[in-house]
Amino acid sequence: MGIDLGTASVKALIVDSQGGICAQAGRGYSFKSPRYGWAEQNCDEWYEAVCEVSRKALSAFKGSAQQIKAVALSGQMHGLVPLDGNFTPVRNAILHCDARSAAEVRFLAGFCAEKRLSIADFNSVYTGFLLPSLLWLRENEPQNYAKIRHVCLPKDYVNCKLTGELGSDISDASGTLAFDIENFCWSKQALSALEIPEEWFPPCKSAAEALGLISAKAAEATGLCAGTPVAHGGADQVMQALGNGAVSPGDATLNIGSSAQICFQSGAPVKGAAAALNTFCGFERGAWITMGAMMSAGISMRWFAENIAPPGVNFAALDAQAAQLPAGSEGLFFHPYLNGERSPHMNSALRGAWTGLSFSTGMPHLARAIMEGVAYSLAWCMESCAEFGLGASEFIVSGGGAQSVLWRQILADVFGSPLKIAEVSEQAAFGAAITAAAQAGFFGSAGEASRAMARYKPERVEPDKKRAAFYKEQFLKFKALGKMLNGFYEDKF
Repeated sequence: MGIDLGTASVKALIVDSQGGICAQAGRGYSFKSPRYGWAEQNCDEWYEAVCEVSRKALSAFKGSAQQIKAVALSGQMHGLVPLDGNFTPVRNAILHCDARSAAEVRFLAGFCAEKRLSIADFNSVYTGFLLPSLLWLRENEPQNYAKIRHVCLPKDYVNCKLTGELGSDISDASGTLAFDIENFCWSKQALSALEIPEEWFPPCKSAAEALGLISAKAAEATGLCAGTPVAHGGADQVMQALGNGAVSPGDATLNIGSSAQICFQSGAPVKGAAAALNTFCGFERGAWITMGAMMSAGISMRWFAENIAPPGVNFAALDAQAAQLPAGSEGLFFHPYLNGERSPHMNSALRGAWTGLSFSTGMPHLARAIMEGVAYSLAWCMESCAEFGLGASEFIVSGGGAQSVLWRQILADVFGSPLKIAEVSEQAAFGAAITAAAQAGFFGSAGEASRAMARYKPERVEPDKKRAAFYKEQFLKFKALGKMLNGFYEDKF
């Protein structure tokens, strides 16, 4: 069983050792925003959702719970889960899309430069990462900070509830800014300099290594059998890559979920790209990923459907209407900066905009412009990747947004590259199931399992040369407007 603990939902897959989907289930939820720029979730809501989707998946499974040989989680990255000595959260988790720590980011960026801390060698200091969120907590909620005895990431907390064991994996830990990415361990240098106890941070292993066993209490809540092995699992972007079969250096993926990423597999960490890109540890020691990440991709379309489109209009209807329009949305641009942006701007205060509105603009124009804006933003990430020698002749496309035929074609045309389509739509949960297959002993490693289990649809998405040339011109306009927006918004709240 693979479980993806996302920002907007939890999804579970039961998978056989050949990669066939035996059962699946999901449940949505939302995060809280008690103040402007804040994003929080109740940690126990995650566990309740995991228990619910586990029971639903087992109910849909034609076999029995005894046949589940291992479980692994994929988790939303970067979020801060502060725990007391009993592994109880001292407050809501602060999520990856939270922007409250702008002051701490400015301090930490200067501090890293002054002290020459290596944690900034591979990733820019950015709001929503665990370390600046923890510094914000120390400064603004000292009463909660004083209760902390353990710090972990979202999936680690759920794993602890399932097994009673607190641990993390190197891929998720490397997205905290408190981890030594080259040496696969917590950064003694950084934590000591910042006077943060290293003992708060859990042991870290590779994704497929065993964490513990499903407890009797968790078995009752999830429907799984007590004693079922649980692997450490991994960060959602790394699990998505496993689910896509992208595990060798040079493999490249485009993912459109709530957020979106362009990701390259690497056999060595890419130095010098931290100003615009992220480099994290992969699913095992000796593997890394370098990626450009944007904050508001599929969630931009969800926001549009829930707040602007007429009541009752769903994604399929918006997609069909947008497909009737020509490329370029008749001069309309959308910059998807609804809660700041990472690559290449690294500006948590940046905000989105439609430009080019006219009396002829309708709902289909707005919807198509969102799809094109996400594609342009990913192409801008690709430009940053290319500066460091990263490139690919084709990309594997995945995520909820990639289920749209139109959106896939827009991506191919904007990138001017063919796309392979993953057969399974829930790559992060599938990657977690692949990790569980390796833990259960069906394969010698998660990489071997990924190569054996990942599947692709027979058709490829080929770029249209005429539209690709047109989009190349539009992309220049998109960047010019984006630079103006970036200069307009200051990085503070």
